[in-house]
Amino acid sequence: DILMMLVSRGAKVNDPEEHGITPLLAVTQRGKVGEVDQLLNFGADANQADAEGSTALMRAAQSGHKAIVQRLLSAGCDVNKIDEYNRSARDRAMAADKVDI
Repeated sequence: DILMMLVSRGAKVNDPEEHGITPLLAVTQRGKVGEVDQLLNFGADANQADAEGSTALMRAAQSGHKAIVQRLLSAGCDVNKIDEYNRSARDRAMAADKVDI
């Protein structure tokens, strides 16, 4: 698979693009459970945030991706981390009407 090939060729799983989006943040937003698992196994930092302080856990919670939320929690995500707007993952889930997260 492409992700595995890129990492095997030296791609850095925690290197962000210009807006601070890491591979983990990108696949989390899209609900790609398998890719989240792979990136975590490759050493992706589950607590790394983008330029606005948004973490993978915040994105998963806001998008309603329960399976990804569970994986990120198992990987040690900080549930109390807040973004630049002073919102936690729970706050963002509730604002998006994802109260079951």
